[in-house]
Amino acid sequence: MMPMSLLQALALLVLQSYLSLGNRVEVGDSISDDSIGGDCSWARFDESSGWRCETLQTLMGGMTSNTKVVMLTPPSNQAFNQPFKAVLKAQNSNDNPQGLEFLENEREMVDYLQQQRYAYMPRYFLSGINVQSKYRKYKKPLTLIQKNACDESGQWLGECQINPDWAKCNEAKCSGNCDTKKLMTAKERMQKGLDCPDTQVLAIEYLDGYMDLPHLHPHLQQEGAFAREVRAAALFVAYDNLRSIGVSHCDFNNGNAMFNKNDPSDAKIIDFGLSRRGESPVGRCTGRLADLGPVSGGPAP
Repeated sequence: MMPMSLLQALALLVLQSYLSLGNRVEVGDSISDDSIGGDCSWARFDESSGWRCETLQTLMGGMTSNTKVVMLTPPSNQAFNQPFKAVLKAQNSNDNPQGLEFLENEREMVDYLQQQRYAYMPRYFLSGINVQSKYRKYKKPLTLIQKNACDESGQWLGECQINPDWAKCNEAKCSGNCDTKKLMTAKERMQKGLDCPDTQVLAIEYLDGYMDLPHLHPHLQQEGAFAREVRAAALFVAYDNLRSIGVSHCDFNNGNAMFNKNDPSDAKIIDFGLSRRGESPVGRCTGRLADLGPVSGGPAP
């Protein structure tokens, strides 16, 4: 059971989120987009593994990734091969190298969380869904720590061997271990951007029937006090379980808690791009938004 001070801080976070609903971009809003109804080439999605992807809707609110609702169809040789809705996040080194790092960090973190059987987040689809080979900088899969070390050292052999498909695509702009960490202006991207920037994608379960606090606001006004207390308790449980396995979220705001509209006892936490493992105390999030303000040792949210 969490200590009372932690419960009080989390309740305060929920209350602060509720009182500031109008100050955040609404995650579920859609905007016009030429890719709607087409494939997922905008994400450099690789269909050679048998996966198929159709773009349905663009989502606003994602600050570091290009995020859209898609229809994914698994390969025909899988036991389950029916199309299903998902959220697809993509980022590349031309547009936002830091956002690319956040997305790769999220892949690693949710892989760990799924191994730990953490139940209070959407399902992430990590197997078989990737970008085309020419958009993958390194020949073999690397952890984020390994990749950053290769980027910083400039090495392109051994563990840091550059993917030949990526090198061939970008040979007109650079050779060897090209700098993919530099933040470029729009003009620089036009002139110096790589033809095949280093790219990452992440496919996530579409939480049908769930809403973040801004979208849930009208529904909350019609619910009784007990139902709202159950919702708060569900979020306490979701966060306490995350904390118990040593994960700091570091972006725990009113848009990253999702509530099942029809089941007050069901809450999930999303968006683990800034999350960390192994901090002491958990939730301190040095240099980021502390999960629970002074209780977790960081600045108040």
